[in-house]
Amino acid sequence: MAIACRWCAALQGLERQSPYLFETLEQLAQHVEAEHDMPVQRERETIEEAQKRFQARNTRAGGPECRCPGCKARRYKAIAAALEEELKKTKEPT
Repeated sequence: MAIACRWCAALQGLERQSPYLFETLEQLAQHVEAEHDMPVQRERETIEEAQKRFQARNTRAGGPECRCPGCKARRYKAIAAALEEELKKTKEPT
């Protein structure tokens, strides 16, 4: 039974041969950490240990290039707000 990445499925949809379908939970966990910059707690690992392991491997997380859903959403909101401001300037009579 295939396991799907819900973030990839939401953004790109799923197809039968989708690269976002995984055979094991470990494969899905590795994908989530590598592609979405989010730590995944493994068996016999505390949340603190998971965070420490993740931060040692992933220097992009939490920074300007972070690809986690929260950071992406904040960037999109900031871009949308900046575009809206620019559009207002061009519509205002001078």
